[in-house]
Amino acid sequence: MPNEKTTVAALVFKDYPGSAEVLAEIARSAPVAWELLVNDDCPVAVPARFRKAAPAELAQSRLLLPVGGDGTALSAARIGSDGDVPILGVHLGKTGFLTDCTPERLPEMVAKIASGDYSTYKRAMLEVVQTRGGREISRVRALNELQVNPPAGERLAGRLVDLHVELDGRYLTDYHADFLLISTPTGSTGYNLSSGGPVVHPDAHCLVVQAVNSPALTVRPLVVSEKSRILLRSNDSRGYNLLLDGRQTVAAEADDEFLVSLSEKSATFVKVGNYTFVDALRDKLGWSGHYSPRRPSEC
Repeated sequence: MPNEKTTVAALVFKDYPGSAEVLAEIARSAPVAWELLVNDDCPVAVPARFRKAAPAELAQSRLLLPVGGDGTALSAARIGSDGDVPILGVHLGKTGFLTDCTPERLPEMVAKIASGDYSTYKRAMLEVVQTRGGREISRVRALNELQVNPPAGERLAGRLVDLHVELDGRYLTDYHADFLLISTPTGSTGYNLSSGGPVVHPDAHCLVVQAVNSPALTVRPLVVSEKSRILLRSNDSRGYNLLLDGRQTVAAEADDEFLVSLSEKSATFVKVGNYTFVDALRDKLGWSGHYSPRRPSEC
């Protein structure tokens, strides 16, 4: 992105310690030619250089700067996917697989982006098409995962989902579980990992299908091709809910069908230095093949 008249949007959805300071640093570091936007519900003090804007206007930016954790980066991916807007995640959260830029490196990265001295990488996204009576009623995307849940309130009462699932036009199985999870490689280190699924390299072209806490002992996570099309519908007469990336809810009636596949659209991220997924595994998940004995706690 050359140092020219352009619009750059910061996204701040949570008041992390340091959020206001990051916005102030962006205001100081950004070239004069950059017009700076921030989401209109930003919860922290906004420098005078910024103008608050609605999501539709943020999506027209040339660069998105999510400030916080992976949840903020997931929202940025959804906002920017239509226009393939590059994302530079500024890390203030916990794990931060999608927020590689520390606040200390922010001025350096802004200067590189302004001069065009940067590279990007792609992350695959899910596309979920909802049909009712053979008619499409919604189409949404997710970067991490799709979670199919029982109706609101019933999950807390121990109700399970009962889902008919087809893979590439062939009946696969009926899943009876707490919920069904369909994850991208990027999402494999999220809810998929914590519920016993495999870690998948983000460059792999696949999806992971996992019935979480199923009473059937034979149910295991299933890795399918990037060309796979997964059709699902409920086996009972009650509605159910879909949760995308833990942030976007889609309500479904009992007879609704969902077709899940990898989207033609993808999320584009700005590469920060030589930091890779392998480095993130070690640094952020404590990846190690060696047993590290701990000293017994003192009584």
